[in-house]
Amino acid sequence: GIALVTTIIILTVILIMASMALFLVSRGIIVTATQKTIRDAFAASLSGIEYGLKVVDDAFRGNTGSLGHTQKSIEGFDVDIYIEDLGSSLLGGGLATMARGYSGIGKSASGGNIAIEYLVYSQSKRDKLRYRLSEVYRRVPNIPGG
Repeated sequence: GIALVTTIIILTVILIMASMALFLVSRGIIVTATQKTIRDAFAASLSGIEYGLKVVDDAFRGNTGSLGHTQKSIEGFDVDIYIEDLGSSLLGGGLATMARGYSGIGKSASGGNIAIEYLVYSQSKRDKLRYRLSEVYRRVPNIPGG
């Protein structure tokens, strides 16, 4: 009789420990899946930033580029990309007064004494998840790599 009671108590304790281990493993899987989704959202937002920088560079090269709002689908996320002209500032070392061209795209009078800054903002979204990134991009016309 006592062996049966002892066996039932030991099996109950083992069952409780096994169910706790299963619970912890399942929670770990959920956390891992959430982290992967957040990494994917970050990657999609970062791709949006890279696309926005390419649009600004294309506009400087004279290719058609649309500054403003663009929407893309990247890795299953809807990505909103905004490009805002923050204005320009004079860089030291030049004597000429600089002028900007049409829509903020243009070249300076003496080759690169003006810096034009843009805010590139990217937001990826899917279901209830939103991930936002922004970058200030400084472009100096007539300077290779500027």
